[in-house]
Amino acid sequence: MRNHDRKSHESRNADLPICRALGGAVRFLVEFDPPAGVKNEFELNPELQKNAGAALEEMKPLSAWFTLRYGFIVLEADSGEELSRKLAPIFHLSQTDVDISPAYSLEKLPKLVASIGEEVKKYL
Repeated sequence: MRNHDRKSHESRNADLPICRALGGAVRFLVEFDPPAGVKNEFELNPELQKNAGAALEEMKPLSAWFTLRYGFIVLEADSGEELSRKLAPIFHLSQTDVDISPAYSLEKLPKLVASIGEEVKKYL
C-alpha cells in the first residue's frame, strides 16, 4: 500500500473478506523500505529509536526482522480497521511505502482455496 492510498485503503477494507473466509484473524506480512533520510535520522536520533520501539511493542507483531535497508513485520488482524490501526505508527515514523500481503499457514491454505472456489462459483 502506498502512502497516497492510505485513506482509501482504510475505507475499502473495513471488513476483509479473507478474514471471513478463514473464520477470524489473518496473518499479514508487512514490508517497508524507509527513505535514506529517515534511516539516517533514525540512526542519529535516540528519541526516534525509543518511539519506534514503543510503536512495535504496541503493534504486538508475531515476528519482525530488520536489515539495513528493509523491515519485515508479521501481524495478525481480523479486520481492515484493526490492520490499519496497527500499521499507523509505521506510516508515521518511517514515512514510507508499505507492502502488505496475507500470509497463510499450510494448515489454513486448504480452507482458503475452498472459500475462493465458492466465491468464483457465484460469478460463473
